[in-house]
Amino acid sequence: MSDTPSLEECEAAGRGPTYNGNKYTEGGLPNTIEERQRFEAYMRGHCWSPGTYASEQGAYDTVLVRMLYGVWRDRAALDARQLERELTTLKAENAALTHRYKKLLRLAKATDRHCGCPACTAVSDFIEKEPK
Repeated sequence: MSDTPSLEECEAAGRGPTYNGNKYTEGGLPNTIEERQRFEAYMRGHCWSPGTYASEQGAYDTVLVRMLYGVWRDRAALDARQLERELTTLKAENAALTHRYKKLLRLAKATDRHCGCPACTAVSDFIEKEPK
């Protein structure tokens, strides 16, 4: 799995938002007050004026700021989807490791192959408490 969005995802982000039910699937993040506030804070952090947001038009008053805001939302959406994919992979890997770990612990318990040291005793106690 790539650590960055694919070129196809980047191109799709530039086409605008696509919603599948309530799940956001493509394009930039939705244009919300909270997202505009984060963007404007970012702009101020660079000592750049975000200009004025015209609610009736749903856009900032200059083309440059509109473009920057679009890029801001697109990149955030790409990063969010990438993190979601990585989290899904990690959950699957964790489930597989947990299953293998429990299997090995039960095997150790069944064969009574521990020396009685604190670590082995802790493992044995853990197995006893585990639901079957």
